[in-house]
Amino acid sequence: MEEQSTRHEKFGLTGYSLEPNVKSSPGGLRDIQVIGWIARRHFGISLDELPTGEFLSEEELALLNEGHDYLSRVRFALHTQTGREEDRLLFEHQQTLSIQWGFEDHGKLAVEQFMQAYFRNVQAVSHTTALLIDIFQKKLLHNDSSRALIIDEDFELIDDRISARHEKVFSDKPSNLLRIFSVIGRDDRVKRIDPETTRLLRASAPVIDDEFKNDPINRRAFLEIITAPHNMTKQLRRMLRHGVLARYLPAFGAIVGQMQFDMFHTYTVDAHTMQVIANCRRFLRADYTDRFPVTTRIAQRLRNPSLLFLAALFHDIGKGRGGDHSELGAVDARAFCEQHFFDEPDTELIVWLVRNHLFMSSFSQKRDISD
Repeated sequence: MEEQSTRHEKFGLTGYSLEPNVKSSPGGLRDIQVIGWIARRHFGISLDELPTGEFLSEEELALLNEGHDYLSRVRFALHTQTGREEDRLLFEHQQTLSIQWGFEDHGKLAVEQFMQAYFRNVQAVSHTTALLIDIFQKKLLHNDSSRALIIDEDFELIDDRISARHEKVFSDKPSNLLRIFSVIGRDDRVKRIDPETTRLLRASAPVIDDEFKNDPINRRAFLEIITAPHNMTKQLRRMLRHGVLARYLPAFGAIVGQMQFDMFHTYTVDAHTMQVIANCRRFLRADYTDRFPVTTRIAQRLRNPSLLFLAALFHDIGKGRGGDHSELGAVDARAFCEQHFFDEPDTELIVWLVRNHLFMSSFSQKRDISD
């Protein structure tokens, strides 16, 4: 586990670096091997022999096997193409492999389609191996003397983890799929989600359908996450990681793993969006005043910072569909605002920010804003 943490630091904490290492980056082959090593060390058996149920589900085992097969084929193709042991999926290799794997330029570039498939596979592996390591640590190393503190009828706090009080916490009350993140954002004692609760959460995410999204209770719960006083960005990242955000905002699901084959972007669109929201959130913190005095002074005067966060969430949501992504994002932002109880002035502000974000970026980089 320490090896994995050190390796992730070395190769980047996100598997969304646009030139990933197939073996060593987060979600790569080595992460799957770590789970196998733990199984061998503690149980004396292989990963495939590890009994499903207590430590991993049949679906999780199948996902790891499929991920291993996919990544192995990508790695073999890399070695064949370069004629050496090359595990870095560099830009020059991505184009060749996308053609070899049958992708064609259609709406999106072939290389962008290939890499989106790659990143989604890596994401699934990364999230599953992280969950399994959390479960191993809890079951093999956890101190059972910890006392549960009741939060409400559905959730409790054990150490710094929020935990479901019963197995039907999401199936009997689907609104808890959003409410859990709102609870975390309003209780600074909570730092993590219990792994068994995470497993229930991920398994229940598919119930987020049109009926769920049209329920005013759930719409208000989503807004409570955006306005939460603690770790709002971290909750959005958790929602993204566990499939909740893409279910609630299908347009956002379309940009998960979406890369842009250029020299201007460092991360995939979804990872970039989370970083933008995090930066907006930082400007509201006093400890950033010295580093960004003008920005923090302006941000701290905002009447409703959540409008800025929502504009950041939607600013690139139209990418990958063809056409002007700023206009497409503005349409999506307006629909969201109309569904989520925003008045006309706030709606128009969010839509304006999304529609004009490219202009503002260009202006800030090419003009002297202090003149």
